[in-house]
Amino acid sequence: MLHNIREAYRSLRGAVSLKPFTPKDCIELIYNRLNDDYRPIHALCRFFLEHSGPSHKIGEHTMIPFVINMERLYELFVAEWLKKNLPRDLSLSIQEKVDIGERGKISFRIDLVINDVHTGDTICVLDTKYKISEKPDTDDVAKVVAYAEMKGCKVAVLIYPKHLDMPIDDNIGNIRVKSTTFLVDGDLEQQGRIFLKNLYKSNIIPK
Repeated sequence: MLHNIREAYRSLRGAVSLKPFTPKDCIELIYNRLNDDYRPIHALCRFFLEHSGPSHKIGEHTMIPFVINMERLYELFVAEWLKKNLPRDLSLSIQEKVDIGERGKISFRIDLVINDVHTGDTICVLDTKYKISEKPDTDDVAKVVAYAEMKGCKVAVLIYPKHLDMPIDDNIGNIRVKSTTFLVDGDLEQQGRIFLKNLYKSNIIPK
């Protein structure tokens, strides 16, 4: 496949040039049976060229439907932001698989695990929850406590995109369970700094 792409690139390199287009160019088109297949991709191009965002309201233009897994996207975003901004003496493991039982018959995947680079010890486990609720769900708390037990650490964190009316910061056995937020409103870089500052301030991770 890569060989074919390179061959096509070399063949077209001398005959093709870049030409800028505007969002308007993608909608003022006339379609017929010969070019109607291009209608969906033109709608998608307009979507990106306008830097517009989807909403539940009816707009002025047609658009092909698509679904975004926001739970997974939020998890990946928080992970990538932490990977970039954690201090150098801390490392981040993403979607770490932990096997339990004989021959690993049961396994879990932990969203985020922060480790001490020098000792290899796990500082805390973190689980992202893309949901709006008054307080953490019992099942979510139980799961993150189990993650902390499996990793042999004393701190478990639940991360939400909105402030909870009833946040948690309690000990369950030997595990401290705390909820925090990484807001997705406004400037995301600024929200990330606030999120990290709260982890420091709460003694979740060392400075």
